Amino acid sequence: MQNAMRVVRTSKLSTNTDAIHYKVPRMNLRAYLVDNKQSKSKLGRKTVLSPQQEKQSSKRIIRLAQTGCPTTLKILRMCVFTYFEEKNVPNQFVIKKRMAGHA
Repeated sequence: MQNAMRVVRTSKLSTNTDAIHYKVPRMNLRAYLVDNKQSKSKLGRKTVLSPQQEKQSSKRIIRLAQTGCPTTLKILRMCVFTYFEEKNVPNQFVIKKRMAGHA
């Protein structure tokens, strides 16, 4: 996409020809050029945990699995809830169930 945008900006090719040549959707290319975006935007919600916190959390879950604790969905949700609670990370979990995720 970035190569296609660069070529169109330097006026070497038209948007349609460029889209075909670089095999990118023509309308997406035009939208990126109009919005002056440099790359694709990320979809979904923003992450709650920092990369370091995600790594710590995953290490904790892997350690549980290595000690013989089965990694079922229920145990995984409880482990994540406990991690968030210990680290005082804001969340929207159901406190009554003491599990990550929504009702």
